[in-house]
Amino acid sequence: MNRQEELSNYLRDISYRLGVGLPALDQNGVCAMRYDDKFNVILEVPDASDDIYMYAILMSQHTASVQFYQKLLEANFLCMDTERATFCLDKESNDIVLCRTIEFENLTADKLEKVINQFLSAADKWNNKLIEIEHSAANKNVIPQSAQDNKSGGQNKNQKKEKDKQDNQKKDLPPSQFTMMA
Repeated sequence: MNRQEELSNYLRDISYRLGVGLPALDQNGVCAMRYDDKFNVILEVPDASDDIYMYAILMSQHTASVQFYQKLLEANFLCMDTERATFCLDKESNDIVLCRTIEFENLTADKLEKVINQFLSAADKWNNKLIEIEHSAANKNVIPQSAQDNKSGGQNKNQKKEKDKQDNQKKDLPPSQFTMMA
């Protein structure tokens, strides 16, 4: 029996015990489940893999402040706040993803059910918490226009035009391999 068949059997056992219909794996070894109408949880077993990849996209096409990503990294520390899952950023889509790898070694349907429940608990908690963190971080970065004017030292229009010209010239420079964060 290959790993995809093994996972299919576990999901069938869990479905039967819980009396719910969990989806079957497709021909690519992937199945997706909607959790409480909040997010999808995907289970994936690539061919010839000894691992199951479980993940949930908690925020789509996201751009955020340094403080926001700092909170995610803090949550990742030893996976203590994430029930052994980790936060990732999909570089192509900018999606914030919570993921967990499950090893097949010594796996049973009972153990898989427990891991799925832990993951769902963490994903649900963080789905709500990420919105709070985002709003908190965004509010810290907002500087009222009057404060920005005061911060600039009351620049006159010519000084502002010169600064804008310099900023635009910087934008035309070739991209650097490293990005400085303020």
